[in-house]
Amino acid sequence: MSRIRSIPHLGRLVLLTAGVPLVFLAISLALISSWSDRLPSRVATHWGSGGVDATGTRAGLVVPFIVVVLVLAVLFTVIGLWAGAGALGRRLAAGFGVGVTAMICALMLTLTHGQLGLDDALRAPSPTVLQMLLVLLIALVSGTAAALAVGADPKLPAEGPVDPDAPRATLAQGESAMWTGIAASAPMLWLGIALTGALVLVPLFTGGAAAAVPVGIVAGVIVVGASYWRVTVDRRGLRCVGVFGVPRLSVPLDEVESAHETQVRALRDYGGYGLRMGRDGRPGVVLRKGPALEVRRTGGRGLVVTVDRAGEAAALLNTLAERRVSP
Repeated sequence: MSRIRSIPHLGRLVLLTAGVPLVFLAISLALISSWSDRLPSRVATHWGSGGVDATGTRAGLVVPFIVVVLVLAVLFTVIGLWAGAGALGRRLAAGFGVGVTAMICALMLTLTHGQLGLDDALRAPSPTVLQMLLVLLIALVSGTAAALAVGADPKLPAEGPVDPDAPRATLAQGESAMWTGIAASAPMLWLGIALTGALVLVPLFTGGAAAAVPVGIVAGVIVVGASYWRVTVDRRGLRCVGVFGVPRLSVPLDEVESAHETQVRALRDYGGYGLRMGRDGRPGVVLRKGPALEVRRTGGRGLVVTVDRAGEAAALLNTLAERRVSP
């Protein structure tokens, strides 16, 4: 419980992960209710490659969306409370929680609106590419706004020295240095390219739903963007920057308590690959198993990055941080 109370901007986090999705859902249901006299008696509830392939009651259309939104609101609130000690955990929970639920509500409204004025639900159109682009744009804008609104971490400089048992680099008095490395995963890169190609080309050549094309592009870009990071240690601290310039992760030099080389088991410790949250709630850029740079920072926060020559990076970061906190 004390861990939850120590989360910065706790009230704002819960409002975004739980409150905003419920507001989206309430507005969507109110709109659908106002359309009830313009909908067919039985509405389309499922679309296949050839169009509508199932009909049902209006409740049969909206109840699955309601259940998903409620489950996601609870899920991302729990994730936020579990991983909210650092800004990254809070931003991921709020951004994905609000963004995904906004997408679900927008899709529910799109499918329902397309049936207005129809006598036969079997004639309901499938979502168009333009409509799916709009749904994704709503999700992106909503999620980004939530991630920004959740609030940054307060400044929390280290009060004590760097862990004396942590490795050090050999630098002369007044000498400065910078370390840079690449954290990358070729399998993830090719997976992103293949995912984009499959979800874009298969519908086009098989006559499937063209609305899947924007989804394929977005999914592929996300996977590719998480597959390559530039890692830098210098007088500012640690920085990790994604291939597209975002996301950007950083640990200020004056908040470093220690840095070490550690061993990471991607599936066991983080449940997968990419930008992940570990079992202890700490974030990680995890692109393979094996050696990784682990940075412990003030406030019980930290960051893990699977990068070659992690020991060199840790030693330099400790040395620079020690200089920063030394009188």
